[in-house]
Amino acid sequence: MIIGLFGGSFSPVHWGHYQIAVQLLAAKAVDRIEVIPAYLNPFKQDQPPLPEPLRLAMLAATFKELGPVGINRIELERAGLSYSYETLEAFAQAYPDDRLYLILGADTFAFFHQWKRTDRILELARLLVVNRRASLPPDLTRSKALVGDKLLWMDLDLPQVSSTEIRSMSAEELKTKPWLHPKALEVWLQQPSTHK
Repeated sequence: MIIGLFGGSFSPVHWGHYQIAVQLLAAKAVDRIEVIPAYLNPFKQDQPPLPEPLRLAMLAATFKELGPVGINRIELERAGLSYSYETLEAFAQAYPDDRLYLILGADTFAFFHQWKRTDRILELARLLVVNRRASLPPDLTRSKALVGDKLLWMDLDLPQVSSTEIRSMSAEELKTKPWLHPKALEVWLQQPSTHK
């Protein structure tokens, strides 16, 4: 089995994240996806994510209907800075007979050469990089040189959505945007402190 590890802050999870999962499964790029919310992204230490219960509730609402998708709390339970190589080591130990793909957006992949223990990551997994079709990716030269043939690139039909913008929008504004899964929007709107 090919297991795709889909990490991120998910602060909050949005329609773009949902579409990545739907389209990767439809294309049979992976057999299963583990969505892994970070406790704290090392590159966003000055931007604490939304509260853990809210993120988990929205993730559950977003992906509930997708059978081959699970929400994994490994990085939340580990706490501290969330490093992908540690998560991959745990998965490699738990699933020694499966292949692991680390799912990244092109914008994130652009900084992959700055990640901790890239050598270990590439020992344990291939990178599955998704790019929004018709969107020019950032400069990937250094990361591509580092990764070599351990890269699977996929152009997908993804909406232009921003977690940062979602956090800054009022409830009324957000209701007019197809940016959240409808079930996740219900969860979001029950949290008045998140959309003042």
